[in-house]
Amino acid sequence: MSAPTLALDAAVADVERPVIAAFARQLGDCLAHVSGDPWQVDARLHGTIDALAPGDGAQVVVASLQTELAGESAPADVMRRWGARLAALAPRASAVLLMTIVRRVATPLPGRMDGSVPAIERIRRLDLCAIELSHATGVAVADLDRVFAHFGTHQLQCDHRLQGPLAVEVAAWSLLATLVSLGTLDDYAGPGVTERARVWLGRLDELPRFVHKRLAPR
Repeated sequence: MSAPTLALDAAVADVERPVIAAFARQLGDCLAHVSGDPWQVDARLHGTIDALAPGDGAQVVVASLQTELAGESAPADVMRRWGARLAALAPRASAVLLMTIVRRVATPLPGRMDGSVPAIERIRRLDLCAIELSHATGVAVADLDRVFAHFGTHQLQCDHRLQGPLAVEVAAWSLLATLVSLGTLDDYAGPGVTERARVWLGRLDELPRFVHKRLAPR
């Protein structure tokens, strides 16, 4: 008998693809632990939110506003496009998670003469869009910026690009913790799974130990 499979659609920036791979591993391990059965997570990666099709079978959808970071769309345009897409996706998936961007750039940017918005300011505006989109559509915010601010990006050896194994596992934990908090795991893995998943994940202050176990040689 084949293992049950959970379909995961993710619209993320290229630098976030390792995060989705780690999230899929964590989610599969979590489901196997709390249900007693092996699980597979089929992660399908996309470059833009427009590539996510409502009703294509995804049980969990992840979308990152970092896909808009290099663009020039005004926040109002981002809100309009993303609001319409998220409103279409939300009724068709068990959970839709909207990722914020970590508010740190690697080096201070020089002053600009063309009036364009510095990267750190655009990150702030896009993170605000995430909160407003959640209020407007009911999707959940996976607030990576809050989690990374708690531990410090210097300690995690990263900036908004989430480079390095520590940052990747912490970001994946943030996604999984948000998913577990919604209580939807019970819908397809059985009653009581959510509570057992909370214990498996641990609290925020236990995250360093969780990540250490994930990165330890096996």
